[in-house]
Amino acid sequence: MGLSWSPDGRWLAFGMFVSRRNAALQLYDTSTGKVHQATRPDFVDGHPSFDPEGRYLYFLSWRTFNPVYDGLYFDLGFPKGARPYLLTLRAETVDPFSATTRKPRPPGADDHATTDEESRKEPKSGKSGEPEPIDIDLAAIEERVVAFPVPEARYERIAGAKGRVFFSSFPVEGSLGGGWGAEDEPNGALETYDFTEEKVVKVAEAISDFTTTSDGKVLAIRSGEDLRVVPVSWKEDDKKGDDEPGRESGIVDLERIRVEVVPGMEWRQMYREAWRLQRDQFWVPSMAGVDWNAIHDRYLPLVERVGTRAEFSDLMWEMQGELGTSHAYELRGDYRPEPDYFQGFLGADLEYRGKAWRIVRIPRGDSWEKRASSPLTAPGLGIVEGDVIVAVDGQAVNASTSPSRLLVDRAGRPVRLTIRRGRRKPRTVQIDALASEEQLRYRDWVEQNRAAVHAESNDQAGYVHIPDMGPWGYSEFHRYFGTEVDRPGLVIDVRFNRGGHVSQLLLEKLMRRRIGY
Repeated sequence: MGLSWSPDGRWLAFGMFVSRRNAALQLYDTSTGKVHQATRPDFVDGHPSFDPEGRYLYFLSWRTFNPVYDGLYFDLGFPKGARPYLLTLRAETVDPFSATTRKPRPPGADDHATTDEESRKEPKSGKSGEPEPIDIDLAAIEERVVAFPVPEARYERIAGAKGRVFFSSFPVEGSLGGGWGAEDEPNGALETYDFTEEKVVKVAEAISDFTTTSDGKVLAIRSGEDLRVVPVSWKEDDKKGDDEPGRESGIVDLERIRVEVVPGMEWRQMYREAWRLQRDQFWVPSMAGVDWNAIHDRYLPLVERVGTRAEFSDLMWEMQGELGTSHAYELRGDYRPEPDYFQGFLGADLEYRGKAWRIVRIPRGDSWEKRASSPLTAPGLGIVEGDVIVAVDGQAVNASTSPSRLLVDRAGRPVRLTIRRGRRKPRTVQIDALASEEQLRYRDWVEQNRAAVHAESNDQAGYVHIPDMGPWGYSEFHRYFGTEVDRPGLVIDVRFNRGGHVSQLLLEKLMRRRIGY
């Protein structure tokens, strides 16, 4: 849950889970070696950041219970829930946002001053320009939490600078479509709260992450694969073309970086690190009874025989497989790029019969969803089962040249099909070839099962298939549950389920009892 050092290096702040669902801020005092809990253990607090002037400790907290009605089911949730907060480190430090005490001043001002003249004093510094030692009043510190005057959102990071605080937020989006290791689109917003101006200012859009230097003077912003390093006073200018690397734009030219990599040495280091991570973080200290040191020595000589990155991945799977545990994966890595041409699909069952490629069956999907619908069923085409495909993009098909062969590298692209029905004159239509038939054929399979259950039970049993226990399975369950549950019986089909983490959410609904109509 993040960590931050105080400017004088004495205190380390970090977020730590204190129960199965709650996390609190902790303060480690290097002078005493003791850890002090700084916030109540009732919420999820984390991502701390010290004010460079030593007045406050900024952090994010998920404690805003402002429910939002679900758009499809009678339900409520908390899709945002977070806000930025601060802790005053000294008991006498006033709330910087309070309108009833005095005008808010930046953290660099002297919060202990009682007159305008005193308030203009510069903060003290230690010997040789070192930061002034920071003393924290630990007594009742959890009662000195102050919320920033900003609405709740999906905040991800907060960082302090002189006179201001930066925080990033991201929009609420659906969780379908992503995959393990997939890089999210840079769609975050970076904002800063200016204590002098007493307002929030937009700094940049389309960001992935950000950070500041320990002195709070330099800001680094990542947007996808782009990195920008600028002063904290910088603000994105939409009217100025500053997308070229250089000092003025702050964009770092990452293409100039050159690193020598010796694969054998790198794989040996990766092997050692993967083994060490399991040793230090396995779910039981006994390593489930496996002699982990012996496993290290057994597989280490094989590293010298590895010839490719894929072979190294195979070795890692074998080594971790000795633990006999689940969810011990090896993912991603520096593989060579795959070919950038992809097979196109028509979304239909074809058969070469009578010297012609005939459309035997067209699976039925969701016409409103292109990924789950056959392009042959698009409105206006008039293609039906039994029609014959004569040519693809003007090239004739035959026994040796199938439509699939001519659809290589046509995924997602327009394709011209020449279609003939019976003895009628051939006609040409244009379709967009699918990149995958998975969603189409899955929907067709589910609907066939659903119809079969209805028929066999005389419409007394409903049917729901759950393909996994992740966002997809959660989506499929709720797509059908509301309709199918109205029957006396319900078949829950978990064949081919890929696993996941939403089982308890589905069981919660399945275990409900009807108590009224």
